[in-house]
Amino acid sequence: MILSLYFVILVNPLTNPFSILIPEYGIIIDEVKVGIDQITFGDLKKLICKQNPNIFKAYEAEKMNLWMVKGLSQGNDMWKKLKILTKEKEPETKIIEEIEGEILPPNENVLATILADMLSSQQPFSPYRQSFSHKFYDRKQAMDKIAKVANNNYLKRLSSNHKDQQFILIPGGSGIGKSRAGMESQHLVTHAEESVLANLTVEIELVKAALNDPIYIFIDIINGYNYDQQIDENHAKVRIGVRVAIAAGLIDNTPNFIELYCLDNVIKEILRRRFKEKGRSLETVIIHIDEYQRYIDYVHHYKKISWEDARIFFKNMLQEIGAVMRSQAIRKQEGIEEYFIIPICTGTSAIDVHFLHTEYTKVLVQLKPLDYNSAYMMFLDKYQYSKQTTKSAKKILKQHIEKYYNTSFDESVLDERSKELCELVLSQEHFRIALFDTGFIPKYLDNLLSPQNITPHIDWGNILFHTMSVQSVEINELKPGCWKSIEDICTIISFGITRQTVRRDFLLPSWTSIGDVERAGLIFLIIPTETHSNDEFIIFIPFMLMKLLNKMLLFTAYLLIPDKLLLIPMKDRPWRWQDFESLHGYYQRALIKSLINVKNAQILALEKSISTLQCLSVTKKVDDGDATLLHCQVELRDVGVFIEKEKFLVKTTDIAQFSKLVLCDDNITRSLESAIFHYKYSKNDTMDPSVSGTTLLDWYNITLRSVSSYANNYEIILIFFTVRRFTGNNLHKMPQLLLIDLDCIKDYLSPSFAHCGLVIP
Repeated sequence: MILSLYFVILVNPLTNPFSILIPEYGIIIDEVKVGIDQITFGDLKKLICKQNPNIFKAYEAEKMNLWMVKGLSQGNDMWKKLKILTKEKEPETKIIEEIEGEILPPNENVLATILADMLSSQQPFSPYRQSFSHKFYDRKQAMDKIAKVANNNYLKRLSSNHKDQQFILIPGGSGIGKSRAGMESQHLVTHAEESVLANLTVEIELVKAALNDPIYIFIDIINGYNYDQQIDENHAKVRIGVRVAIAAGLIDNTPNFIELYCLDNVIKEILRRRFKEKGRSLETVIIHIDEYQRYIDYVHHYKKISWEDARIFFKNMLQEIGAVMRSQAIRKQEGIEEYFIIPICTGTSAIDVHFLHTEYTKVLVQLKPLDYNSAYMMFLDKYQYSKQTTKSAKKILKQHIEKYYNTSFDESVLDERSKELCELVLSQEHFRIALFDTGFIPKYLDNLLSPQNITPHIDWGNILFHTMSVQSVEINELKPGCWKSIEDICTIISFGITRQTVRRDFLLPSWTSIGDVERAGLIFLIIPTETHSNDEFIIFIPFMLMKLLNKMLLFTAYLLIPDKLLLIPMKDRPWRWQDFESLHGYYQRALIKSLINVKNAQILALEKSISTLQCLSVTKKVDDGDATLLHCQVELRDVGVFIEKEKFLVKTTDIAQFSKLVLCDDNITRSLESAIFHYKYSKNDTMDPSVSGTTLLDWYNITLRSVSSYANNYEIILIFFTVRRFTGNNLHKMPQLLLIDLDCIKDYLSPSFAHCGLVIP
């Protein structure tokens, strides 16, 4: 870009205008190079004197005044008026007043002033804002973390040190709620603990006012802000500047004179308008870049550069945001009111944004699934009449409720009938199971709650299944965003079932990293506990996602659970305990097989021999048992799942008289060592919600005697699984027992299956 500026000298007679050319690389002032975007009007006055030595002396630059007159052009009416005023030898101040000239301060940036003048004639546009059918739930921890960054960036707003300025990164699988969390940063004071801002003391009300009404700039990469050749052939400060200008409503599309839109100038214009409108001495600017990984994808594809270079190309735009954050001390010297910036990046990738220790500080905000209470409230937000916030929503719901009850209601009765209908649906077992099948992932909850209206006859589980099926991803090793292999899917399910921790750099059988699979939006990584580091995760797989992934393994040797056992309950065919009994043996087998898969994947990824790999154990999933037993390491091997035909543990003699062969319900006799056998007998009272210590000890002794003939060849461990609560205190008398009862069944079964064991929330 070559900048051409025209000037006229205020003399009588009025002379012709002369031009000053500013090349793209900038100018030399006092033997110092000044970039084109850094030139001030003070520099410009020196340049005028330098380029017109016959008219001006160099020392006259300090005395010179520059004025901007809108609409002035040689020969037009404004020019004629100026000619008359100069001829009449009117004072300079009166002449400028008559033609409405604006003085240009020496320290003012030239490009910023030109940009502001261009934008002043344009009507501001209202940026797009997404609406939601439910309130914001169960994200207090994330909001507190964002509020701490806001606190820091306010306190360090005048610092020029890179490390003092913090950026927020919210990564995670597709639908975990990243974008919503970023959007809710507009309401930090509502969502976050006030104690997060308590150290601000006397300043707290000023900061609260700025946070309650921030300048929120939402750059949605997949909706209008992706790679654009016209924009992205420019410097990073222009690339991000144009996007901020459009997102803030300064312009509605890619502008002319695009080089003027460097971020510093755009932010300055946004703040100028805001301070004029609000009259506050402090403003908050939130720059939220959503789905940033998609921009990196497009840069990689269209510019034909490496992934690493594409990431740097994006990171350079973040560096420009940081540069504006660090420049406030200079702006304050120029008399500009104060502000602080909260930069937020949301997307599926946690591996695309990396700052060195000497650069800006990246704060990771890890989101977890919601909980049952949040899902419950989301249901009411959508379907309960009293919770509707718009007239149109109330009208639609009113029509449905009156149609369902086949009568008209006044307002008070309408609300009661609406609550009644909601409670009826919420109490249905098949709805409750479907709710848990979502894993309380926000996107899957939205899928489940997609019907506009409710009745007791809705097939909730299949609505969820079919909606998620449409969104499922194929296996294609060459296509970005797809699963790379059957083996990868099997390994992912295995990690999900066993809940073994994994890092983002862990390599799957296809040599795709866990971080890359997360980047594609295919999995959810959750930090197991607050004591774990930020680079150790479990793979969280909701039941319905697990069913879809397991279905992709059909007709392969990798199938973990028969699809027919992963039942989707309906109103007329609810989930029963017998269904879980049939599933449990296969879950045990899948758990063993998954641990073997995980072990093999770790061996492959680490390129270590089996002898140097630590043995994996499932006992950490069980809360109760002898301490020595819980530290045993178990050698795992794949087995089958069968149901024995006879109740061979019914006590007839003290020691059962059977061999190592067991007759199965398909009339085939199999070796006891080859399978998990489902023993469907218990003498416990089905109405009793507990298991006493005496009852369990009796079962333990009978069962141990029954299998005592194996004691010479095997170390025997008994597993007692029940949905009842154990009330005894005598586990020390059962050293060969692992107990899974109501207190630990949820951990044992994993989030995929816990609700199938009829665990009450």
